[in-house]
This record gives sequence, structure tokens and C-alpha cells, in this order.
Amino acid sequence: MIRTTKHILKYQTMYKSYWIRELFEIHKAELNCYVEALFLNELPIRKFLSTKDTPGVNINHSNWKKSIYKQASEIICGNGINNEVKPVLKNFTIELHKKLFDIEWKKQGEFDGFIRIRLPFIRDGYKNQGIPICLPFKHHKNSLKYKNWKLLKTVNLKVVNGNTYLYLLWEKDEKRLKKTGKTIGFDSGYNNLLSDSTGKFHGSELKSIYEKLARQEQGSKNHKQTLYFRDSKINEVINKLPIKTYKQVIVEDLKNVKYKSKFSKAINNKMQYWSYSKSINKLERLCEEHGVQFTKVNPAYTSQSCPKCRTVDRKNRLGEKFLCTSCGYENHADTVGAINILNRGAYGLSTT
Repeated sequence: MIRTTKHILKYQTMYKSYWIRELFEIHKAELNCYVEALFLNELPIRKFLSTKDTPGVNINHSNWKKSIYKQASEIICGNGINNEVKPVLKNFTIELHKKLFDIEWKKQGEFDGFIRIRLPFIRDGYKNQGIPICLPFKHHKNSLKYKNWKLLKTVNLKVVNGNTYLYLLWEKDEKRLKKTGKTIGFDSGYNNLLSDSTGKFHGSELKSIYEKLARQEQGSKNHKQTLYFRDSKINEVINKLPIKTYKQVIVEDLKNVKYKSKFSKAINNKMQYWSYSKSINKLERLCEEHGVQFTKVNPAYTSQSCPKCRTVDRKNRLGEKFLCTSCGYENHADTVGAINILNRGAYGLSTT
């Protein structure tokens, strides 16, 4: 299992902030140079490439050149080697491997740790030895959960909305899957964030938040605050689920469902804030941490199928009401969807 924690870097002196800004500017220019060279086939794409064969226009530090070449190669490969359109770097991440940084966990005042970065700017009189800067950072509620996990030898730096963030990667052996517990199905929807196969609804309050977001101006301060509140509420809802009592969790695979909807423009405006992926990803991470098997199934006809007589009819569902046209079975439509998802995952074929 691998998890990422995000720490803001804002506690350093102005002198260190200056060097961080310089690092991002020169790194972006150098990365663009490598991407262009690879795109034009002036550089080969290899697993290992000697630093003597790399451009080094602004950065001559060998370890930094290796790191930038690796990142540029991944960008080109991700874009498609035969793609005729050169990738454009807008937002990018600085990847630091183990030879470019050290992390010291040392409680000092309000700070919990320090990252020492070896910058690619060579000090006078020192061969291939970059200028070091030490930046303090703090733990927070989320990162405290991983204090006993193994810290990986790679960290990332990124600028988001003018702030510089440090991303730490944590690893822990996966838990063995549980052999006892309850198997449960979840239907994900707009009116109810999650509906389970026992008839319970979770996160019904999210609907009003989606509607509020649809009324607000995108990019405004209130809009950003409401987005943050939505994400916090999703975490709160998922954290309240009794994950430890489950043996298997089954959900529907609704990848890109919002972009395929055929509703009106007004409804689609609200639907864009429906957070299926955030809630399912959070649920999947919790299942992984507690040894709960997580299964995704094809969602086709789960809302139109009768779980009692198996009749599939679009007329079975009318809004939130489900009434089978064949046997008369009646229930809440979201609960029926969750029951069908449960049956499909427990007895049918899954997509994962």
C-alpha cells in the first residue's frame, strides 16, 4: 500500500524561498529543453543515459541531470512516442530521488521535520556539490496516520495556487484479506452519495452542496471554500462506515459516467460536482488498509433489474421508486441498485 501526504512549505526564511523559486524556474526551463530534445529524437529514450550525453543547458549537476532526463522520458512516453504533438508543460512536479534530499524527523518548536534539498547550483570550489537548503514542515491530521509507515526514497515538490507543497510517499505491506465479516454492495448516486444493500443511505446532505456549487461563480473564494467543504464531508461520510465489519465491498464502476449523461444543461451543471471518484477512491483506500476485498462491477441495468424475479425493464424504475412490472417487488430504487451490485459482485463477474 502506498499513500501520499501533502505538506505546505511556508515556514522558511525569505532567502530559502528565493532559492525555491529559482529552482522551479530553472527546472522548468531545463525540463522543457529535455522534452524537446527527446521529441525531436536528438536524445534517445533509454532506461539509463550517461550524463555526458544529456544537454545540461542550465544545470550541470549530474544527479539533477539524471532526474530531469528520467522525468522528461516519462512525459514523452506518456504522451505517446509516435505522437506528432509536443507535450506542453503547464503545471509540473519536481521529482527528488534519494541522492537529492534528506529528511530529518526532529521535533523543533512547532515543526516536526526538515527536508534538506541539494540544489543544482554548484558551490564555488566544490565539484558537483549543490547548495543545500533546509526547509521545515509540520505533520497534520492526515499525515499522522502514516507516522509508523515506511517513508519512500522519493519526494515531490509542486506549486499550487502560489504555494509550494512537499509530497511524501509512505508504504506499508498490504493486509491479508479478511475471511470473516459482511459482504455489502454500494450504489453511488447524486441524491445519496452511497446507498448500501441493507437499505441504509449515506451522504444525503451532499446533494445540497452540489446545488450550492452550481449557483456559485467558479474560481471565486466562496466556490473554493464550498469545494473544500464538499471534499471534507465526503471523507466524513466514508470514515463513518463500519469498514472493519466488512469482508468484501462491492461497488459499480461508473468511470466517466458524468461526461456521458444526456440530461439538460442545468442538470449537467449540478452533476459536474457529483463526486463519485472521490468517494469510491476513499472507500477503496480504507478497504485496502483493513484487509477488505474491494470489487468493482459493471453497472449496466442495475437500476432496472428486479432482484427478486430478475426481470429487466426500464419501467421498473420511476425516480426513486422501484416497482417490478412482473412480480410487484417494491423498494427504494437506490437500495435495489445496491442489492443488484451486491449480487453481481458476489456471484457474477467483476471489472477488477
